[in-house]
Amino acid sequence: MWQLFKQHHGFRKYFFNTSWLAAERFMRLVAGLFVGVYVARYLGPDQFGILTYALTITEIFSIAAKLGMDSIVVRDLIKQPEQRYTLLGTAFILKFISSSVIIVCVAFFFFFIDSKLVTNIYVFIITMGLIFQTFEIVDCYFQSIVQTKYIATCKIVQLIVSSLIKIILIFAKADLIWFVISVLVDHATLAGSYFYVSSKKGLFWLKYKLCLENNKYQNETILNGFSISKSKSLISDSWPLLIYSLAVMLNMKSDIFFIRWMLGYEYAGVYSAATRLSSVLYIIPVVIGSGVFPYLAKNHSKDRFNERTKQLLGMLTIIATILAIGAIFTGETVLQILYGAAYSKAGDVFVIHVFGAIFVFHVSIRTHLLTIENKQKLSLYLLIGTLISNILLNIILIPLYGISGAAWASLLSWAANVLFFPLFSKYSSRYIIVFFSSPVFFIKRGFGYA
Repeated sequence: MWQLFKQHHGFRKYFFNTSWLAAERFMRLVAGLFVGVYVARYLGPDQFGILTYALTITEIFSIAAKLGMDSIVVRDLIKQPEQRYTLLGTAFILKFISSSVIIVCVAFFFFFIDSKLVTNIYVFIITMGLIFQTFEIVDCYFQSIVQTKYIATCKIVQLIVSSLIKIILIFAKADLIWFVISVLVDHATLAGSYFYVSSKKGLFWLKYKLCLENNKYQNETILNGFSISKSKSLISDSWPLLIYSLAVMLNMKSDIFFIRWMLGYEYAGVYSAATRLSSVLYIIPVVIGSGVFPYLAKNHSKDRFNERTKQLLGMLTIIATILAIGAIFTGETVLQILYGAAYSKAGDVFVIHVFGAIFVFHVSIRTHLLTIENKQKLSLYLLIGTLISNILLNIILIPLYGISGAAWASLLSWAANVLFFPLFSKYSSRYIIVFFSSPVFFIKRGFGYA
């Protein structure tokens, strides 16, 4: 392994790229363990449940505002770097329009969302942060040039500011409304960091270049890069991923809706405390996938590509299995120590959710691979089946087993995504074999990028 690290520039490049993302996620994990847990303990299950419910609704709006085009933009930037201003400018304007439309719709219809007026107000306040989300298009650019250290730095700055604000609010004994407003400040801080870093690279501020054809200087920035033809292309390629992303979010969050409706805000708060901690582990494939996605896109047609992806999937399956086994012995104790007696029912939920990581890790990387192979619709069909099964299982299991039933519904639906639904397609069925064979392949061959 060390010889591979020294000898292969490609491996070192993507290793350091992923390391920056991992460092940011590790800091977010630490902040979640201390600040996030501190907030949950301060607010208590009921108010924490209200905050979680409002955040869940706005997270779904957030997915819709992104239009599902991030992976498509990264892919096209890698293939056509000379069109970066057109790609980034078009995506920026499209996201700005979608965010604005959603904010207006929420402002007009928010009183229909929930019977509790104060919850509707919280939803609207957080939703206003979608306009700042537009600047996340900068993330795509730095991913495409394998320079995620800039994005990681921006997120670390936002994390520090966010953590300090929440600690101050707790010491000031602030009401729930101030924690809601702090979420809006989080979005603004991250957008400001993105704008600063990207402007240094000339993405927003005017950056003139000599046009050799007419001997004049021509300006190129994101702000004047919008193209109608490119917007049609991006929307055409990304809409399956948009539906897919919404299906993923609903799969991850629908249990909160059912628990809120069937059991109340307090149980939603307890469940959210457990799943927030376990969801931190779900970040692992996201970090690795974002770090190696440029490599996968560039080397898709090269020899040994299938071996590399099989090693990657095997490594993640082994990591998830180790985490799941560890959760059995430590999960309930960890939850009790972190959240206190008020969240005592969260232990079983945490353990079940961590076991779900075995399947979620696989699905996360498989989605990247299907995107590269232009099989986004196949990912979508698999997720729709998963969503339907998740909803049905929630309806059946929550009345029988409470919040543990919701956790089982999540685990079983993700297992079906990996082991059952792919059987309906010859193309996807091969991934079932890969799921079982890749861990053995990884152990035998090790992991590396040539």
